[in-house]
Amino acid sequence: MRIMPFAALVILAWIIPIGAPHAEPLGAVVTPPPTSSQPPGAVATPPPASLQHSIMKGATYKAGTIVTNLLFLRPATGSWLDASILTASFTGVAIVIYVANDYWWDTYYPSKTILNKDKFDVSDSAKHVTLKMITYKTAVTLATSGMLYFWTSSLPITLIVGGGLAIAKVGVFAINDMAWAWYDWHKASSTSH
Repeated sequence: MRIMPFAALVILAWIIPIGAPHAEPLGAVVTPPPTSSQPPGAVATPPPASLQHSIMKGATYKAGTIVTNLLFLRPATGSWLDASILTASFTGVAIVIYVANDYWWDTYYPSKTILNKDKFDVSDSAKHVTLKMITYKTAVTLATSGMLYFWTSSLPITLIVGGGLAIAKVGVFAINDMAWAWYDWHKASSTSH
């Protein structure tokens, strides 16, 4: 009987409209316009968001969270099989939310860090990562906590393990997104010289 509410949460996560209404086709590579075409004194604009880039960032983030999920869910469920099933389900729902959230932020509120070709602005990047993390963590914590409750039927397990997972994954998110911000800045600064 756990499967029906659980399946409903998974389906709901897929149909909630999060993200940009004009996403490019999966796999499309969007390249920024060449900087040499800008007239002197023009204000630089960030490169357009790329769904492919958001998917790559989501994949590295999910690699870190899979390990975190297994470590927290094994004691909560009592078996590696249940922990693995929940981890796979959490991963599927969370990757959809992560990619949509990342693409939305990169489309509508891109970081200004990439525009600074001389140095990596840790402060601006941290601010941008924090805002992205708040929107992502809210959505994914609600979804995965609901899934955990339907699987275990235990409010104490949901609150303790779900809360622990949420806190642990904040660190994984911050490390992943800061690493990608540095990579994006490094790539942009090396192509401009």
